[in-house]
Amino acid sequence: MLQSLSGFGLCRAHAVNLGRLIWALAYQKAHNPEKFWKSCLKHCQGSYKRWVYRTEAKRVGIEVVTPSKSDKWDTPEFQYRKYGWWSQNEFMPGMYVKELYLDKVEFAGMIANGRVFRGDKGRYVTFLTLGIGNGQYIDVTIKKAFAYSDHDVVWGQGTIKHSNNSDYVECFDSKGFRLEKYLLD
Repeated sequence: MLQSLSGFGLCRAHAVNLGRLIWALAYQKAHNPEKFWKSCLKHCQGSYKRWVYRTEAKRVGIEVVTPSKSDKWDTPEFQYRKYGWWSQNEFMPGMYVKELYLDKVEFAGMIANGRVFRGDKGRYVTFLTLGIGNGQYIDVTIKKAFAYSDHDVVWGQGTIKHSNNSDYVECFDSKGFRLEKYLLD
C-alpha cells in the first residue's frame, strides 16, 4: 500500500511517520479532547476556516474568548464577517441537508474547507466540506471549478454517493452566497 504514495513524493519512512503522527493526533482527539482542542486553538494553522476550530472547541466545553461586542452589531452574522467566527453556541441559521426524492438532496452549508482539483483530460472538480450544524458536516463534490473563497454559504442540489466508507453529495452546479444575502433571501 505504501507503493502508491510514491506519486506524492514521500519516501516510505516519511509515509510511515506521517501515519504515526495522524494516529497519535486521532488518539489525542478521542481520549483527551480538551487538551487537543486547546492545542489546536493555540498552534493550528490548518486549511479549515477559523470558525471550525472554534466551534469544535466550544463543543467540548472550552471557553473560547469571544469577539468584542457592541449593542448594535452583536449578531452571529456580523461577528463572522468581522472575526471569521462567532461567539454564540448555536450554529449559523439556515444551514441544512434535505432529502428530495430517492437519493437526491438539497443542501446549504457554510464552507469549512475546500480544494479545486484538475483531473484527467483537464477537467476540474471542486471538493468542499460544508458545516450544516454544530459537529455536522457534509462533503460535496462539484463537477466543475467553483470559486468558493469568495462565498460563505454554498447552496445546491445533488445525488448522494458512497465511496471509501463515506457518503458525499455529488452535484454539477451550485451557487455561492455571502452569508448576509443568503440569510435575507
